[in-house]
Amino acid sequence: SSPIFLFGFLPIALLIYYIARTKFDVSSAIIAMILYLATTLVFRFTVYYHYEIFLGMQILLMIIFIFVITKSIKNAALVPSIAFTNGLVSGWSCLTSGKMLLLVLVFFVIQFWLNKTSFFSKVLPTFVGFALVLSLWINRNYECFNRFIPLTTNGGITLYIANNPDARIGYYIPPAGLQYKNKSIESNAWTKKALNYIMNNPMTTIERMIKRMFIFFNPHYGDQALLTLLFFIGIYRFIKDRAFKKINNFLLIGPPFIFMFIHMIFQYEFRFIIPVLPTMALIAASAFSGWKKA
Repeated sequence: SSPIFLFGFLPIALLIYYIARTKFDVSSAIIAMILYLATTLVFRFTVYYHYEIFLGMQILLMIIFIFVITKSIKNAALVPSIAFTNGLVSGWSCLTSGKMLLLVLVFFVIQFWLNKTSFFSKVLPTFVGFALVLSLWINRNYECFNRFIPLTTNGGITLYIANNPDARIGYYIPPAGLQYKNKSIESNAWTKKALNYIMNNPMTTIERMIKRMFIFFNPHYGDQALLTLLFFIGIYRFIKDRAFKKINNFLLIGPPFIFMFIHMIFQYEFRFIIPVLPTMALIAASAFSGWKKA
């Protein structure tokens, strides 16, 4: 629909262009935009799952904010405000989906490492903004459930969906075995059942995790196959060009593999790759330009 295009796809395409032009070159920026906008999976499922598209936007915004914070800019007085805004976006992303927490923590570590000599102006404001957003939500959860819940009450069920005797690689709805009025108690019950299954079936759990690792990047449409192929060529060039020596490059490399790791453990559906398709498009564009200038 037009609102999703105007406020979702188009802004993401522009953010992709900005990052690719900054890290690589104009040609790579155009290629990255085309690869993203031409991916059928994006348009097919975000009509029903809007938050997936906005997770991708939030990831790109955090990457850009860290780039701007780290880079010396003429008006240094703006840096704390930008860092604070990055914290707000980071907190917002975690409220959008609890699985963002691991990615946000990794981004925080990178931001700290790049700016540790300017901690009070470039790092601390991000922590303050993040803590502000989460504190408001934690307070809401306490008032609703009368207990400490940092993010969500569905963590237990998503863990159990992936780790139970009848679990499949794809989506699975567990049987109606636990019914509680308090959602946090229900989540804890599902978590205990899942952890009990994992402890008693370690080899089966590992086997399923390995299968999910390989299936996460499995293309579902022809255009996604091209994107995935170029993505892995970009990873090869990342290693070949020794781009891992610059820690800020992991802002691009990290999201796809962090999401893969999360869904090796928790519930997996193939639409869960949608939030990291923008960063995959950026890496895919590097298949042509390489990482020597990045």
